[in-house]
Amino acid sequence: MITGAVVNVLDYGADPTGATDSSSAIQAALTYAGSITSTKVNHAAVYLPSGAYLASNLEIPLGVILYGDGVNISQIIVTDTVNSCIKMQNYTTVQGIYFSYPNQTTTSTPTAYPPTIINSSVTPASYGTISNVRTEGAYDFISLTGATHFTIQNVDGMPYRYGIVLDTMLDSITIENVHFNYSYTSLGSTLVNWIYNNAIGITFKRVDSAKVTDYLCFGMQNAVSFQGGAPSGSANGIFIENFVFDLCGVPINVVNFQDGLFFSNGWVTSFNTNTTVNYGPCQLGPTGFSYSANQFINFVNVKFNSFYNAALNIACNTSFVNCDFYNYNIGNASDATGAAIVLQASGITIQLSNCYFNGQNYSHSSAVYEGGTYSGYKVQVNNTNIVNSGAGKYDITLAKGRLSIASSEFNSFWQNVLLYTRFNNMYVSAAPTVGTWQVGDIFYNVTPATGQPKGWVCTVAGTPGTWVSTGNL
Repeated sequence: MITGAVVNVLDYGADPTGATDSSSAIQAALTYAGSITSTKVNHAAVYLPSGAYLASNLEIPLGVILYGDGVNISQIIVTDTVNSCIKMQNYTTVQGIYFSYPNQTTTSTPTAYPPTIINSSVTPASYGTISNVRTEGAYDFISLTGATHFTIQNVDGMPYRYGIVLDTMLDSITIENVHFNYSYTSLGSTLVNWIYNNAIGITFKRVDSAKVTDYLCFGMQNAVSFQGGAPSGSANGIFIENFVFDLCGVPINVVNFQDGLFFSNGWVTSFNTNTTVNYGPCQLGPTGFSYSANQFINFVNVKFNSFYNAALNIACNTSFVNCDFYNYNIGNASDATGAAIVLQASGITIQLSNCYFNGQNYSHSSAVYEGGTYSGYKVQVNNTNIVNSGAGKYDITLAKGRLSIASSEFNSFWQNVLLYTRFNNMYVSAAPTVGTWQVGDIFYNVTPATGQPKGWVCTVAGTPGTWVSTGNL
């Protein structure tokens, strides 16, 4: 909010045609505004009237607002490959400006320009605001470290590598109405593919307490990526709601987090064509991911769509409430038996409540494939409908562990009776000789014949425990 004097950059010699460098003129206006600003009360503003200004390496002093007439009217042209364009100190605002990169490629691997907007080395831009800004061609658009109480709103355009990067942001971060959407008609196919395989919309490193609302991401590798870890730590208390992640590679990618990731009211679609991995919309925790028993990622009212690989690959505890899962049979996701997968997990607890699964058009598929050695209920299913259309399909495949089911329906083409739903890896040719099992675990004979055991039941828990025949046919 402008509460102090307004300083016009034209009065300091800035060139609105973009023919000459206006960096010195704009900086002079910013410096003067800083000299007459009282940090929290009297916010002087520097005004960029309609035009295009060639500028870079601008430092916004404490409490100053830099604003233009809007993203289609006031433009800063960036050609500097060494310095960031804007550096924000505490209590500062950037508003109503379009950042263009005329020398950036539109056809091939992009030039790695420095971030467009960063926090100053003087103060970390706490209580700052970035509002109503747009970019085309930025390699790294907004990159902030160390700020608190920061607001980013009404941001759109096409950053090529990073949209927003946050690190060591420790309190009350608000991000709203962000649109990263790629016009494939204006970019060459080589660049489009590069963006699809490399670009990240919002990157969370060490971030405590952030809320993201009304976020659209189209055509990037990750819409959101949680990349925290040593030495700064990782994210916690992150709420993302009202979002559309469309035609991304792996829209949600969680490499590390502390606790408290919440996603609600969203649409997630993956076109990941990488046949060396088995996941599409979500990769929640990499192999060897470390998490606590009470540490969950939570999804409410989210639809997941995958066209090539498994809808989700999960390696940390996850809860789904009122969620839909679809795999549309273009790609290659499969379990050890060759079954296509809607949701794939290993060694963790999955909670499903009021969910719907559909692995479409496969001759052999699994809605949920669970492997690993987790020692509790690995799949908890409540009020959930799992549908697989076609003969010979399996609804849930368990490599090891237990299944808790309440008020759920499993519809197979070959059978509609819950009690007889087939769990593929519970069929073996002999009693288990490896693995840790609990009393009551049952395996059925995969090749039943007259005079042969129907199956085996574990009567003493252990590794592999004691197994007794359930009787011969």
